[in-house]
Amino acid sequence: MKDKYGDSCNNLAALYKYGYGVKQDDKKAFELLKKACDNGSLIGCDNLGNLYYTKQDYIKAATSYKKACNSNNALSCFNLGDLYMEGKGVKQDLQKAKEYFNKACEYGYKDSCNFDEKSLESNATK
Repeated sequence: MKDKYGDSCNNLAALYKYGYGVKQDDKKAFELLKKACDNGSLIGCDNLGNLYYTKQDYIKAATSYKKACNSNNALSCFNLGDLYMEGKGVKQDLQKAKEYFNKACEYGYKDSCNFDEKSLESNATK
């Protein structure tokens, strides 16, 4: 359920993450992104997933991306497809990767429209 403050928490998290107008504080940024995602901000869920990804916590990244993808966030669908392609945080599954890339394309993320079986196999980590 989205409330009116989720996106604001996401925006404030960016300020803390990069130190714009406030003292840079990764911990505060992380807390705000969790709150943003919990309050229905799809971009907040995607950014939280990105933060988990950089910390190599791929399972939590997948969970965050899936939450936003299930609400039609194209970038999160693409990111989730990438995790399935690489087998990070989820069992490698090129069919699921293709499904998520197709969803991302359908929702407007054009970079994901060009993935076919051959490109998936060549980009997948073995």
